Amino acid sequence: MIDLRRLVCLIYISTQINLLEQRGVSAFQSHSPLVRIPSLTAAGAGWDRNILQLSQRSGNYGNKKTSKGWTGGGRKIRTVRHSDETDGDGQKPLPGMPTILPTAIFITASVAYWYLLVFGAAAHQGGLWVPDFLPLVPGWPPSDADLAPAIEDSVHFFYISDALDALSPKTGVIGEQPPVLRLAFFNLAEAWVFAFLPILLADRKKLPLPVVLVTWIGALGLTNAFLMPYFAFREIFNIDNKDKGFDTNPLLSKAFGAVASIVVGWAVFQTGTEFNLEKLEEFGNLVISDRTYLAFAVDLVIFSLTQYFLLTQDSTSQKPIYAVPFVGLIVKLFD
Repeated sequence: MIDLRRLVCLIYISTQINLLEQRGVSAFQSHSPLVRIPSLTAAGAGWDRNILQLSQRSGNYGNKKTSKGWTGGGRKIRTVRHSDETDGDGQKPLPGMPTILPTAIFITASVAYWYLLVFGAAAHQGGLWVPDFLPLVPGWPPSDADLAPAIEDSVHFFYISDALDALSPKTGVIGEQPPVLRLAFFNLAEAWVFAFLPILLADRKKLPLPVVLVTWIGALGLTNAFLMPYFAFREIFNIDNKDKGFDTNPLLSKAFGAVASIVVGWAVFQTGTEFNLEKLEEFGNLVISDRTYLAFAVDLVIFSLTQYFLLTQDSTSQKPIYAVPFVGLIVKLFD
């Protein structure tokens, strides 16, 4: 006489197996090639330990569709798993999760930039720790003398006032010319930020348009004090891990690329014609004694890394020259 509890159990298992067959047996997707299931080949006669063997009917791993066939106990079951984007173990990444490493890097860079390069003097005055090598000029609050070099260079933004003065010498648009190397350094940093706008606008992972424009305008004044937080929030709030690449506006990109190229080209030419070791030493002393120009030096390094990070987001178009600081960005704008 068949035990009632065993009979109920067998009926339940039989029902579940039939349901699983109808649903594609998604519940039997296992990392192990061998899975033991109960068999009903002998009704009520205990357990037949048949081994459910995995036979691979077709398989394209990575970012392709895969299907698996399962056999066991005279039954043939077919399962299909669809995956547009999987990791090395065939597991789909969790949606809505930011990329941890870039997010951590951008957050750290944002905090360090604001703390050391923007408010370093204020932190020192407040008794907080700052490294010994950090220049405390401009002080807190900054004096007119502290800000004089940056203000002088701002008058020559993109050499516009120089061009106007050359066209109309009698108007006296500009006064005394700042050191050539210092001015070139300033305009290189500004041109680099300027050239980022078309890429920021074309980026499919970008934040809302007002945020992009405010970030870019702020970056023209405080460079990475605005760009680093933007990229941090870009990673945090982007919930579509697959939406990478650019929707470039060719006209806008080429226009910005041309302007940035002219500015940097003139900076290089002017520096080359008036360069000497004495001016280089003078500029080096400025960088290690003035936090504003130390920040510009740090900016060029960060721009190089950020450019590479951004341009490698576009998997449809990759060129080795994109990794070349500034030049790669200009090439991308003209592509």
